[in-house]
Amino acid sequence: MLYHSKAGFVRIGSDPYMHPLSLELGVGMASQFGGKSYQPNDDGTMSVINGNTSLKGYWNAFVPGGKDVTDGENYKTAEGNQLGSWMMRLNLEGIRPFGVQEIVAREFLLP
Repeated sequence: MLYHSKAGFVRIGSDPYMHPLSLELGVGMASQFGGKSYQPNDDGTMSVINGNTSLKGYWNAFVPGGKDVTDGENYKTAEGNQLGSWMMRLNLEGIRPFGVQEIVAREFLLP
């Protein structure tokens, strides 16, 4: 099993002493791909399914896309296990040590 994660954040606003209001936005994503999975057969045995570990598999982990081996030809989804979250934080700095923060977070799963 291979793992890739990434995150990016941006802050909009200046130094709290110049302007007390700032906004922080960000997104984080993680991907599990490649490796081996096992699928049960009707006779009780298990079939080994090898995940994609080629250069294209790494690309689909970096930029979500592609499809799993078991998805078939007509069904397109994200390759592997793709999940992440986005965050937003609004800061209002006051006279030290007081300030106000509002944090919003949402998790997501790519199909």
